[in-house]
Amino acid sequence: MVSTVAASPNDARGLRNRLNRIRHYDVNVSNLERSIAWYQATTGIKPIMRTSADQGFPSLGLAHGRFEGCMLQDPDQGGKFPMIHLVEWKDPKPVGTPYRSHANVGWYRIVPEVTDLAEARERCIANGSTPFAPSVDAMVKFHRHVDAHRYRVFTVHDPDGIAVEFSQPEARLRQPVVPIVVAHNTADVAGHMPFYTDTLGLDFMQGLQVGEPMPNVYSPGGGMVGHDGALMGLRGDVKVMFDWLQWNDTPDLPHPYAEPNHLGIMRCAFEVDDLDAAHATLLRSSWYKAGKIKVAAPEDWDLGAEAGSIRVVNFTDPEGVGFQLVQQPPYPNATLNAYGL
Repeated sequence: MVSTVAASPNDARGLRNRLNRIRHYDVNVSNLERSIAWYQATTGIKPIMRTSADQGFPSLGLAHGRFEGCMLQDPDQGGKFPMIHLVEWKDPKPVGTPYRSHANVGWYRIVPEVTDLAEARERCIANGSTPFAPSVDAMVKFHRHVDAHRYRVFTVHDPDGIAVEFSQPEARLRQPVVPIVVAHNTADVAGHMPFYTDTLGLDFMQGLQVGEPMPNVYSPGGGMVGHDGALMGLRGDVKVMFDWLQWNDTPDLPHPYAEPNHLGIMRCAFEVDDLDAAHATLLRSSWYKAGKIKVAAPEDWDLGAEAGSIRVVNFTDPEGVGFQLVQQPPYPNATLNAYGL
């Protein structure tokens, strides 16, 4: 029988129809308990499950590795809201320091929303983190064709030096969410945008070209900054976004972290409906065929008694920025068919 279902235009957009949600972001820390306490006290996210692993990680270049971790989640959001996965590597031990410049290519800052920016600033200071600069409270246009909106932010380092930017949204818009964004940077917006729209299949939501330089509240360097970039979303989801930027002031920081145990934000993990099909899609992409992205073979990761086992594919964007696909678990009641039998 010939199918009467017309082909979807989205079928040509790479992983678009496979990506179901952002599952989590992996964040390497040096002291797990200290970081859990800091993120709870300042952002309000809560631990929901512990993780642990003691195995080989071929896709990370580790014949054997061991870590302890914890998944934290926004308690005020329903459903499977993206988690922050804090990871303390035990073997090999953590190395390096997180990016010191807001312009470094790679995952740079976690952005929680708060209901009261001044109160959030006081909480951060009380928990040992000094804001980089005075809080911004200004009407800002992020694109010449988009109306200005009230922009209220400040940024601090977490206990390991990872940038965390606190933002207060307009009360009329929505309940604050954590994270609203985990932002990452590029050195070539124009050249790499097709990877994000056509291979990952993300929705382009808005350009982010500031008309005038802005105060640098994003890293300790101070001064004025500007950027090009885009807000992108996952198949119609406007609640959690990708804030992807090319900064105009520091063009000489093109390399993400090389070591899998480097302190900092390492990767974004998507949940997919069919890991093998998604893996095959990446291998068919022009980016992979040209050797511009790395795509590892599927692996099974045993994350311990609470988190269980997950099946993953690790890959990078054209600049080496880390991503992961995770096979979604089966529905617990899927053995009951639609007719009650």
